[in-house]
Amino acid sequence: MGLDVLITVVSIVFILIISIFGSKLYLNNKIKKLVPLGVEFADKLSQNTNREKLTKAISFIELSILNIMPLPVKPFVDYLIDSDKIAVGIERFITKRKIKELNNLENKNR
Repeated sequence: MGLDVLITVVSIVFILIISIFGSKLYLNNKIKKLVPLGVEFADKLSQNTNREKLTKAISFIELSILNIMPLPVKPFVDYLIDSDKIAVGIERFITKRKIKELNNLENKNR
């Protein structure tokens, strides 16, 4: 009887770890797709500071992800969303966009 319980507990833990890992991969994929939309949304805002725009872009991405998810898993997904990683993704996207614009400007000046 003890071995059956141990196997059951190990199986449940294994399934939970796999489901958390799969959920995290799914969320990261959705975040990567939504970062350009969040930046576009923040660029349209009239706030003056970049910090406010970054906060609004992060909120836009978080709410977009939560709107996609079914109601029973929203608290779990909200727990998995990392605002700091979203901010890093936004900053990387903006940096890549600025580098691309500078390269295009340099090519036009030549």
